[in-house]
Amino acid sequence: MTTAATTETSAITETAALQDRLDFYWSGRAAEYHAHQVSGARAAIDRELWASVFATALDGCGREGSGALDILDVGTGSGYLASLLADAGHRVTGVDHSPGMVSAAQAAHPDLRVLIGDAHAPGILASSLDAVVNRYVLWTLPDPVAAARAWRTLLRPGGTVVAVDATWFPHGVDPAMKVPSADGEDAFVRTYDPATLGALPLGTAASMEDFAEVFLVAGFTDVIVKPLPQVAELDLRFGVAPGHESRPHFVVTARCP
Repeated sequence: MTTAATTETSAITETAALQDRLDFYWSGRAAEYHAHQVSGARAAIDRELWASVFATALDGCGREGSGALDILDVGTGSGYLASLLADAGHRVTGVDHSPGMVSAAQAAHPDLRVLIGDAHAPGILASSLDAVVNRYVLWTLPDPVAAARAWRTLLRPGGTVVAVDATWFPHGVDPAMKVPSADGEDAFVRTYDPATLGALPLGTAASMEDFAEVFLVAGFTDVIVKPLPQVAELDLRFGVAPGHESRPHFVVTARCP
């Protein structure tokens, strides 16, 4: 007979195996991922864009409504967003579950505090932050609502979550997709196969409202989602990352009660 405890243990094991699979892919992808973000004709313009997006979203956040904020960048990857916010004068910690990404971030940004951490349980002191931010993280989380609830406990009252994402794969991953990676150009397709996407609640989301709903369910208030058409404009002007296609981007902001 299957007991509740056995079922729970099995679910935990499956989630851990899934996370290991994702971590392996992103570790192999780290070098190429970082290089694409910081090189090429689009790099400086992209940085200005994201600086503006996050500055606008964080405006009025914090105990005094201005000045340096205590920020956690969840799923920091190679530290792109954490570095951008640190350059803006904020006190930033980055966490990522992929050892390869954390190593890349530490090498690229030696002055940043970047740690290995789980988006669903970042290991940060409760009620110690003004903001939790992320970019391109929600879609790849096995339990985005649990993660959002965890982020809420880290925020001071009135603190803000800012999450940028896109509806990446509403029809699944193109099996012909090729992305540069240490594990081969087909590593993304092999990692994000139908079984993996099926285990990610937002992996095949078709609407930005699906992402906003995560924060409503997690107990946030003032949940607002706004499209970012300027990303598509840059995609048209400069092209997209290898193997990718232009997808509708948006930013979700939500307030901790």
